[in-house]
Amino acid sequence: WVIHAAAQRLALPRYHSATPALHNQSTPGHMTNNPDNDAGKAHFKARRFAEAIECFTRAHASLPNDALVLGNRSAAYSSLGQHSKALADAQAAVALDYAYVKGYYRQATALLALDRAAEAAQAASAGLNLEPRNGQMAALKDQAMARLAAQRAEESEGSGEGSDDDDDEAEEAEQQQQDVRMSAEEEAEQRKARAEARKAAGNGHFKEKRYREAASEYSRAMEIDPANATYPLNRSAALLQLNDGKQALADAQAALELSPGLVKAHVRASKALCLLGRFSDARRQLETAAGVEGASATLAPEFVELERLESLLRNGRAALERTDAQAAREAAMTLSTLADKCPCAVGVACLQMEAVLKSRPQQGSAQVLSESSRWLRSHSEEPDLLTVRGKALYASGQLEQALKHCAEALRLDPDHSSARKMRLQIKELEALKAGGNGAFSAGRYDEAIGLYSQAIEFDPNLLDLHLTLYTNRATAKFKKGDYAGAIADCDAALGINGRHLKAVLRRAACRLELEQYNEAIADYEEAQQLEPNDRGIAQSLRQAKLELKKSLRKDLYKVIGVGKHATESEIKKGYRKSAMQWHPDRHSAGTDEEREEAEKRFKEVGQAFDILSDPQKKQKYDAGMDVEEINGGGGGGGGGHQHVDPMDIFAQMGGFPGGGGGFGGGGMGGMPGGFNFRHGY
Repeated sequence: WVIHAAAQRLALPRYHSATPALHNQSTPGHMTNNPDNDAGKAHFKARRFAEAIECFTRAHASLPNDALVLGNRSAAYSSLGQHSKALADAQAAVALDYAYVKGYYRQATALLALDRAAEAAQAASAGLNLEPRNGQMAALKDQAMARLAAQRAEESEGSGEGSDDDDDEAEEAEQQQQDVRMSAEEEAEQRKARAEARKAAGNGHFKEKRYREAASEYSRAMEIDPANATYPLNRSAALLQLNDGKQALADAQAALELSPGLVKAHVRASKALCLLGRFSDARRQLETAAGVEGASATLAPEFVELERLESLLRNGRAALERTDAQAAREAAMTLSTLADKCPCAVGVACLQMEAVLKSRPQQGSAQVLSESSRWLRSHSEEPDLLTVRGKALYASGQLEQALKHCAEALRLDPDHSSARKMRLQIKELEALKAGGNGAFSAGRYDEAIGLYSQAIEFDPNLLDLHLTLYTNRATAKFKKGDYAGAIADCDAALGINGRHLKAVLRRAACRLELEQYNEAIADYEEAQQLEPNDRGIAQSLRQAKLELKKSLRKDLYKVIGVGKHATESEIKKGYRKSAMQWHPDRHSAGTDEEREEAEKRFKEVGQAFDILSDPQKKQKYDAGMDVEEINGGGGGGGGGHQHVDPMDIFAQMGGFPGGGGGFGGGGMGGMPGGFNFRHGY
């Protein structure tokens, strides 16, 4: 018992006891899992005992105060027949934790193997003091006692009958057996004293608000004396302070099994039920306790607190059922207060998360996703929890995941109306989005725009999804050529998320098409800040700057009235239309100024067509080269086009309809002042 007293001073608190073949629980004195310890257990199970010992030795170096590591190594030594080393490890383990029952078992096993039966019986007795119902320990003690008796019998026979020492030896054997067998009364008193010492230590921790340490001491007291209702009652109080409602309830119920009239146990069971959100059960618990004489004064404040919690629940639910924003805020505040009072209640937590989604529809989803993830670790099959998480996923635009959560909730509870409603809503919205994507892929841009618009209008609070929908609709409008509309959608997307790269790039492309070059450059520069290493963005920025430079030249495409992406056929058609519009014969009756303007425009049309109809010249022009550079530099009044005759080009392109040379007579006869295009160009 000297060893036990020392161990009591050294041992650290722990919660619960268990004695598997090789231990792995994580409690003070029995430390956290260690890779070497885990590897040692794997070797042990595979009967590679030498390798197991090496691993346990490394684990012991890392965790020198871990009794379990020493106990595991003791088992490995025993399996190799190294019983002296097994005994040393077992004794060291018990010194670290006197309540380590397996340590006594290992110690007794090693002593028995070393043929030290009396000491083995003493070690087994010590283990039985901690766990009186441990069948393995009792069998080991019986084995030790039988071995001891056999040894004494052999010694008696070896000394011969009639020896003068027979009586003395018999008396010595009897005395040794009496030394081994402690009376039941003495064992009970010793257990009671040790248990009370643990309880006193737990009370000290409790007063200092070290509730986890207090619970550990009460656990040890329960192990020593499991029939005393005070110890689970006290541990229940400590666990309530730790918000461990489930275990606190179990302890209070255990205390009631030992002492049914214990009013404090009823009260603590009720408090635990309130932590778990089981208010009806809590009320029944208090009503049961009310039948105990003299319990009224103790129960009165508990009934008051229970009624307050029930009122918070009623008011929170009522506010949730209303649809106005003020009611949503009231529900969030009320249920938040209730959740603080009932931290173990998954049902209350689900209601609170519902209120958060309703009161903060555009920001609350992230909070709910984080909170629901924490709850799912311990309540993975709770339909309400899966449903509210599905709603948060829906609010964040993750429709596929939201649908999976609602489906799982309905699998667990086919009648869950909220999950069914949410699933139908998600499917309807998903159909609109998928339909828009399908129409876009098929080139039906008007249809895609319509479906994306319906999806946006479906729920005005789904901003994360709207971000995608606005960008998709902008792309459809871009394909259709509605650049202004596409820019408006990009602006809407950027209003939701100002750093949305796709929207910035799409807006830049639209501004290029609208020849808003400075604005397009600004967009590409913003995109480059968001993605500095993107080569595609860098290339687009260079192109936008080139387009700005090109825009400072005469725009030959505009001269003939076509867009810069015009095809060869469209260029020819544009030329014919512009040439006929500005042909001098059409303006022969005009003023001098009008005739001069027509002459100038007609020459410009010819010049533009000369370049745009030649693939090589067009490529140079599109690459940013000036007109003078394309045609080899200056000379003549045409700015480098001295070899181009616009009348020849016009004639080559078919002239006027019907093959006539001009208005008011053939050729250029109708031109006032004898103007000759060949010389003037």
